[in-house]
Order: sequence, then C-alpha cells, then structure tokens
Amino acid sequence: MISNTIQKWAQDSQVELRFFSSVDSTNQEAKKEISPELSGLVLYVAETQTQGRGRSGRHWYNTAPGTNLLSSWSLSCSSAPQPIMGPLIGLALYRAAMAPWPQLPWSLKAPNDLFLGEKKVAGLLLETVSRGDLHRLIVGLGFNLLDHPQDLPEATHLSHSEGLGRSPSSEELTQFLSEFHQQLLQAVHQGLAPELIETARIELAKALNAHPLKPGYIVEVTPSASLILADKTLRWSDL
Repeated sequence: MISNTIQKWAQDSQVELRFFSSVDSTNQEAKKEISPELSGLVLYVAETQTQGRGRSGRHWYNTAPGTNLLSSWSLSCSSAPQPIMGPLIGLALYRAAMAPWPQLPWSLKAPNDLFLGEKKVAGLLLETVSRGDLHRLIVGLGFNLLDHPQDLPEATHLSHSEGLGRSPSSEELTQFLSEFHQQLLQAVHQGLAPELIETARIELAKALNAHPLKPGYIVEVTPSASLILADKTLRWSDL
C-alpha cells in the first residue's frame, strides 16, 4: 500500500520519482545524480535500504521491506543553504505530520527527530552538495509507518497502539506527502536567508516544548536558531 500510494502521489503531483525495491541509501543515490540538468525536485524512495544512515554517522535500522517511508528529497537551491535550514526542515516535517493526524502527540527533538509521545517515529538527514553555482539540498526522511526496529526501545511507529492504532489510510499518507512537499519548498526558500522569521521561531519553540524529554523549557528560539532556556543557551549546531 505504501509504495503504491507514494508512486501515485508522485505521478499526480508531477514529482520526478526514482523508486527502488532495495538500495544502499536513498541519500547516496541522490548524491550520485547531481548535475545541472537535474530537475528542481527529485524524490528517491526505497522499500528497503542496506546502508541507511542517520546524522553523525549513525545507522538507520531496517524493518520489513515496504513497511515504512524511506526517502530522499533532492532540491535545487539558488544559493548555498544557511544554518537555519535544518530547523526549518524539522518544522516542515512537524507541520506535515500534524496535517492528517492532528490528534496525535507530535513533537520535535532538536536537531533532527520527530517524536510521537516519548518515542522517535521519524528522523531527518540533511546534506548539501555545492559545485560552483550549483547547489542541491538532499533531505533524507525515514518515517516509521507500519513497523519499527524492535531492538530500539526509544523507537515507535505510526500505526502502533500508542499512536494511530491502525494502519494509515492512503488518503492520510497522500495528505502527508502533499503537505511535506509544500512545507519543504517553503522551508528551502526561507532557509536561504540568514535568520529565521518570527512565525517559524514561535512554532519551533512550541514543537520543541511539546517534547516530553526536552532538556528544559525553551523560552525562545533566536533568529539564528539557538534555544534560550532559563539557565543556558543551546546552539542548534551543537545539539
């Protein structure tokens, strides 16, 4: 169901899709294809990854093929992405999850995780490729929909009883993809500027404060995406 829904959404949305039954890493595939002739957005999706990666060299643990969204969104940028791009992409993912499933307890954990209650349900890996005037942002998104690695106690999946309690429908998944697509394009546009706009700062603080395991109450997210707590300041890049 997941693969068919993604392929139909890409066709209906006129998004260029590269689909793999198995691949080492969707981000790696996206990086292989960087060229001036590449279209503005190309989506890479796999049913399973043999060498999926997370941030800081971490490994993305596999589940049964076709049970989750394993994807990389490769986008053209008119200039080099700024440091605020990461927080904006996280906010885009949070907004996209809220669209079809507003009743669920979503939150963000800086710098790159989407949580459902007290457990991680999705993660992001951002990579930038710049060659002269050519700039592409590759957004790796792994989203546990129907299963999660059972040896990771901190993980969960959307259809688990503590989450949706059933499999997401094709309509819900289509809505998520459409919303993430829209929010991603907006984030990429804003992420070329040096500072976060006020609305993004306010919503980021709300999404981060909803996380039950946060390091403390976040009083403010600064224009440079630092987190102001009562007793300390945390830079996004240090998290």
